[in-house]
Amino acid sequence: METAKPEEYHTQLHPTKEDTAPKWLKAIGDLPDHYHGHVWQNGVMPNNYMFFLRQNAEELSPTRVTQNLHQRYELVVNYSGSARVCLGDDEYDFNPGSATLIPPETFHRYYNVPEDGFLWLFFTFDLSSKNLLPIKSGLMTELTDAHLKSIKQATQIYLDPCSELDIFEAALTMGRVCQSAVKTHTLSPVDTIDLQEHETNHFLKKIARFVDREMDFAVRIDDIAKHLEMSESNLRKVFRENFGVSLGAYLRQSRLTRGVQLINCPDLSISDVAKRCGFESINSFSQSFSRAIGMPPSAYRQHLAEGKSPIHVNFEQ
Repeated sequence: METAKPEEYHTQLHPTKEDTAPKWLKAIGDLPDHYHGHVWQNGVMPNNYMFFLRQNAEELSPTRVTQNLHQRYELVVNYSGSARVCLGDDEYDFNPGSATLIPPETFHRYYNVPEDGFLWLFFTFDLSSKNLLPIKSGLMTELTDAHLKSIKQATQIYLDPCSELDIFEAALTMGRVCQSAVKTHTLSPVDTIDLQEHETNHFLKKIARFVDREMDFAVRIDDIAKHLEMSESNLRKVFRENFGVSLGAYLRQSRLTRGVQLINCPDLSISDVAKRCGFESINSFSQSFSRAIGMPPSAYRQHLAEGKSPIHVNFEQ
């Protein structure tokens, strides 16, 4: 058998760069500064995120009127069923193939929802900085096929994550969808409005913003009445007529909603959370919280710290 010559044997074991290097490699070249490159801190990376589905009016507003101001971002994707949505001071048609993107502390209310049901996917999340999604009062966007494909991929990972890397990948994908929605395909508010619904939105918006702003000071119904320049009895009557629930129930729901949001903040004591929710004592907060959650605030904080699933809040208690 013929033996390979030494130089031929060396070439077989160590092919030349021309044989293996991809053609695009030399285009990278060198740089005069090796310390300042591309940064990614402006990328939208949702955290503490979740998906959930709403299919009818009862699921959308189980207590007749929901908390219309909260501290999380919310992307709502419409797969079926047309409605209207009030975002801040504007109103939009909400049709299949579109989505709302709502920043924290933005008033929003869905109305004229289909009686025979709908399919709306909710994606809610936190961000480390509000500057990452530069929207002031929410927007309506038309989704592309690429958006819908990305959302499908993210939800499939969310339903069956195999590792923390999968959880990260789903968040990154949805962050790209949200960032793209801000830049393109935004839709304009409607020109024609339902005057009665517009007045209802304005009425609830004034109440929601006042309650949210004054909650730390244990706001009461008579405080809301003074702010709206209405008698307390008339305010209670108008609120129930419009929303089918008492203003007192709405106020309690608003306080407990904030309590549930703040209970997992490590920098706040249970007493601090109670004060920020407008409870005059930690005992009254603990009693209300225990009725709604089924365990005291401190126990629920430990429950979440152990990585256990959140508990459904029963606002009817």
